[in-house]
Amino acid sequence: MARPRPRLLLAVLLGIHLAWVAGRVPHAVTAKRIAEVRAFETSGDCAFYLDGEHLSGADAVAWVRSNTTTDAAILFDGDRKGSMEFAPFLLFPRLLVDANAVPSGATEHGGRPIAHAERDGRRARIVLVGRGTSLELELR
Repeated sequence: MARPRPRLLLAVLLGIHLAWVAGRVPHAVTAKRIAEVRAFETSGDCAFYLDGEHLSGADAVAWVRSNTTTDAAILFDGDRKGSMEFAPFLLFPRLLVDANAVPSGATEHGGRPIAHAERDGRRARIVLVGRGTSLELELR
């Protein structure tokens, strides 16, 4: 009677293992990914990234998008971590500029007009303020 070769046995066991993994992993990964894509499609990019358990500020970003031109310079202040990390790509092609880097009387920065808005009869520059896990709008 012939002895089984160790390499052949190892190859067979490895094949069985790979078949087992191939049968299990894609289903779990694919199902999660499909659920994420559907959530993104139904809620939109702002809400998907900024209206979850840990971050907020989708309303502020959506308001800036709908009330400013795409060539505008949007001033920002406050925490740069947390919700503010998503603001640059959600507001693109608008340019985010540190509010402290722009003189108070300036109307443009880098050839782009600084975004203004009117609230309560007062017209001022729009400033997106990061407060850690949230974003807020201020007029300054």
